[in-house]
Amino acid sequence: MKVLKMLLIVVPILAIALPFSLSDVSAEVVNENKVAISGWTTKDYITICIAIAGFLLGLTNTSILVYKEFFKKEKEPTLEVKCDEALIRDLEGKKWNVDIQINATIRAVVGKNTIKSVEMIHSGTEAVFGAMGAGYKHQTFRRSYDCWNYNFLSKYNDPDNFEIKLNELNTNNEYLKLSNLPIDEGQSISISLLDRFVGFRFPDGYEDIPKENWILEVTDSKDNKYSTSFNFVDYKTKNERELMVY
Repeated sequence: MKVLKMLLIVVPILAIALPFSLSDVSAEVVNENKVAISGWTTKDYITICIAIAGFLLGLTNTSILVYKEFFKKEKEPTLEVKCDEALIRDLEGKKWNVDIQINATIRAVVGKNTIKSVEMIHSGTEAVFGAMGAGYKHQTFRRSYDCWNYNFLSKYNDPDNFEIKLNELNTNNEYLKLSNLPIDEGQSISISLLDRFVGFRFPDGYEDIPKENWILEVTDSKDNKYSTSFNFVDYKTKNERELMVY
């Protein structure tokens, strides 16, 4: 912007100085007896051409800078989100108490960006988590674990082993933080989300956690939101996983 302001001052000065330059050239082609000499020398033409070229160059540079500053709009950074797999396991047959694993891919389609938060949100109208008077439909994931390429729920199929291993990963800082995470243009990040949830609590019991109609939502540093839909499938059933709808 400072360069633009400077050029806006310099170019008018060049424009004003150009006629005086031409006058000087005309004066030089008058001999000592005050008799005008017909025609200009090669040096005169070169001087005029340099002056005009400088003026046009300054005008061109100014036009380019004005275009970039005021007319050309830079493309907004954009993310693309894909849910690769979403697995769920009921604990002891209780559908309101579950372990989940969500494998997803986030790609920076345009420009460098920053991942601010990752959430799963149920698209229904009723609360899925919490209790009477304090219900909510979303969960925020603050960490991604290095298990995108395998079924963590199957490997640690005992609920106690799942909890022990997850606590171990957290204690040893074996995870990727999902807040203020930079991502370069064209880069893809594979994330694996693990957690254990309890469904909405009524005075007389708990509501089952639904498997369908979920949204995985990623928010960037400018609070733009990018999402994809998914359904959970049982962690043991391969056929159900192949029928997942994204």
